[in-house]
Amino acid sequence: MEWLGSLLLWLLDRVTGGALGAAGRAAFERIRAAWSALVAQRRRLDAAAEEAAPALEASARVIAALTEELARLTEENARLRTQLDIVTDEVRRLKRR
Repeated sequence: MEWLGSLLLWLLDRVTGGALGAAGRAAFERIRAAWSALVAQRRRLDAAAEEAAPALEASARVIAALTEELARLTEENARLRTQLDIVTDEVRRLKRR
């Protein structure tokens, strides 16, 4: 990537017939340095994402398992509440006798 910036600077200088001047070259160098910093940051982010991927995948599996368990427990809770309602109704019926 660095060579591309140098090539662009050289071409720009040639196209403008050297009118780019020192200030223009300095501005272009700052832009090129900022671009290089962005490219380096992107590489670091890509590496961090690659490193974090296994942990994220493991977390996703844990969340999926917990979600399944929650669904199972919700169904079990509903079943037990129904049984409790039946027993409660039966106790009330027996008390009225």
